[in-house]
Amino acid sequence: MRNKCLGVFLVLVTIPLVMLSILQLASSGLLSSQFYKNFFTKNNLYEKFVLILPQKDSSQDIIAAFSQSIDANWLKVNTEKNLDAFFAYLFNKTSTFDFNIDTSVLKTNPSSDIPEDLQKILPDTLTLETYGEFLTNTKDQFLKNSKELDQEIAQKDLQDINKQIEDFGTFKDKFSQNTKAIQTSFLYFKIGLWVIYGLTLLMLVVVGLAARRYWPAILRWIGQAIFIPALLLVMISFLLPKFFIDFYHPLQNLKVTTESKDFIMTTYNGLVNTASFNVSRVSLAFALVGLLLIILSYILPLILKTPPPAPPTPAPPKTTTDISKPIKNV
Repeated sequence: MRNKCLGVFLVLVTIPLVMLSILQLASSGLLSSQFYKNFFTKNNLYEKFVLILPQKDSSQDIIAAFSQSIDANWLKVNTEKNLDAFFAYLFNKTSTFDFNIDTSVLKTNPSSDIPEDLQKILPDTLTLETYGEFLTNTKDQFLKNSKELDQEIAQKDLQDINKQIEDFGTFKDKFSQNTKAIQTSFLYFKIGLWVIYGLTLLMLVVVGLAARRYWPAILRWIGQAIFIPALLLVMISFLLPKFFIDFYHPLQNLKVTTESKDFIMTTYNGLVNTASFNVSRVSLAFALVGLLLIILSYILPLILKTPPPAPPTPAPPKTTTDISKPIKNV
């Protein structure tokens, strides 16, 4: 009775650790650039994003001109290039991270509305360094041409350019600090993953040791510690997408354009379905392993059971003489 109570306690303690381990294994695929490349392509997100970019009649003239010069293929190439660079930095394969955007398309596109003098100083590749140089060159060119402008307007425009240069310097410093903080936090996150994996394995060993007096119980208790949390996650991963997509959608009432809403909803639904599928797939594999161990704990003793030894043959009764009685003379 005492061993059974101990087994129940250890199994209950191990269940949350197994659940965390399953969730971490299921989410490990999200920590790679290849996952997002496949996800964006599969859901046609590049084509959908191009549709929500500002058009030529927008007040955002430069952004609108830029959006007229790019297409889904350009967006795909630049996104995948930056995803690879970010995850290489995240996994400490590179020492720094900087976004890299091809802007040469603005110079080669004949329909581009960007002024010619601005195209001359526009870098072919936009990074933190080249954008800072671009702002400086913009200021120098503005000072060269400011004599032809109204001085009051020119002074105001110059203040705006100086403000942009100052804000960009602050942004550059914060960007470097934030990316470093993300890399450090990810390192701690990976350490935490291995700690949880180690604790889960340790508790499964403890569960097995607690049942060492009867070896089928080792399989049964370990199987239960794996099967119960895995089965719970299978049910949860099946029900949650139904709830957050079919019954309660937190993004359903967004006040945005139809194109923007289509892009956001596609991204949200795709991530929810992908995450739930990964969890259900890994959980189902663990549940089958746990169930197999439980079944083996009942079947193996029957298969390996040896017949009981035959009872010993009883010895013939011994004949004894009662000396207490007198022997009669014949």
